[in-house]
Amino acid sequence: FPVTILNGVKYIMNQQDPLGHVIAFLKTTDELQVGSDLLKAFKKYSNQLEQFDTLGMYFNEMKDYHSALECAHTALNMCINETQKYATRANLAKLYNHVNDPESSIKYSSQNLAINPQDYEARMEMVFSYYLLGDYQRSKSETLTILNDPRVPANIRARCEFNMGSYLIEDGEFKQGLINFIDVGHKVGIWKKYDLPYQEWNGECIPGKTVAIIAEGGIGDEVINVRFMKNISDMGMRPIFVTSRENTRELFNKNGFETIRDLSHVPRDALAIKSMYLPIALGLDKNELWNGPYLKADPKYVKKWKEILPAGKKVAIRWAGNKYYDQDLHRTVPLEEYDRVLDFSRSDIQFVSVQKDEFDGIENYPRVFDAAPYLNDLDDLLACLSLMDNTISSCTSVAHICAAAGYPITVCPPIATYYTWLGDSKWYGDNCRVLRQRKLKDWSHLDSLQV
Repeated sequence: FPVTILNGVKYIMNQQDPLGHVIAFLKTTDELQVGSDLLKAFKKYSNQLEQFDTLGMYFNEMKDYHSALECAHTALNMCINETQKYATRANLAKLYNHVNDPESSIKYSSQNLAINPQDYEARMEMVFSYYLLGDYQRSKSETLTILNDPRVPANIRARCEFNMGSYLIEDGEFKQGLINFIDVGHKVGIWKKYDLPYQEWNGECIPGKTVAIIAEGGIGDEVINVRFMKNISDMGMRPIFVTSRENTRELFNKNGFETIRDLSHVPRDALAIKSMYLPIALGLDKNELWNGPYLKADPKYVKKWKEILPAGKKVAIRWAGNKYYDQDLHRTVPLEEYDRVLDFSRSDIQFVSVQKDEFDGIENYPRVFDAAPYLNDLDDLLACLSLMDNTISSCTSVAHICAAAGYPITVCPPIATYYTWLGDSKWYGDNCRVLRQRKLKDWSHLDSLQV
């Protein structure tokens, strides 16, 4: 570093972006909190527009959207020309949607659209803002308007087609909606892009053939799609689920789904498919998704949890997912809203928190049993849930694991919900009740929660 700290900040940001390499490494290794703390140290000594602009970009990479917003606002106040202001307002519009404040996002998108009505990026942010507000018709209408514009760039058109997937599923057009959501989603980078290790399988029946199912997404996505291995087995074929996660590998194998982490165990002449494509390749409609529970708890773990859990009627709660997930602020239910409706202080029910991620708040409710210290793996979670009279969860892997096991659960997804909770498609049986939010920051839909 040069002599002064300020010059050091400028140096590291201008020497072929070494900070960017560090941030990329921390992102790859999921050390997002470390990255955010590092950026905050640089932020203390930054004093130039380009520094705050760069820091905002990297805070966004670390999923620290509130810190990114602070940097963007500081940058906006330092702008000296309209070009700089325009670009910074665009950043603010995106960030405000990220923190689930679509009204503020609309403010900045509108300012840019007043200058350039053909700013498609700003129009797309407006589409998302309307969706987050619960104004589906306006969001859908604007999406169709953009799609019908012959001047729209190809990348914007593809993003609109992806968005149409949600509208189509919501309107009951499940098969086409799923294609838009999954297939177009892969093409535009919503889902991770990668090449299949074998020739692609498109759903054809080839008895005796092995199909390698390449897992993608989070734990919940793996749980959603592992069920379709039975469909493939029923065709006389051998499905093998391939995942990088040891916890899902163990859980699936215990439940009769051949699951591996090493492709060397797959025959060289096997076919392959990305896991989220399975219902598309199998040609399934919305009423053909559920064929009964396909996960069950290990009896040894159930015995263990009978000794851990308090006696009496028990209801598990989870109100948030991974705080580093891009859309987690859209799917988190305030814990106090659960308490308002359920009343954690009541003596006839023992509430059990299965909130594993780092979220504060449960310590304010001493009558809620915190199961987190005992949840070492998915077997623990499944055994714990098996002993509940009910489970209430926001849109998390807990919801999918519980529903896949056939245990009673109420899922409370957000306005911008995942595709499994859209419309009237039945991904899970009647044991799964969905209470979806319909209006921004309005939790009145929880009033019908039953325990």
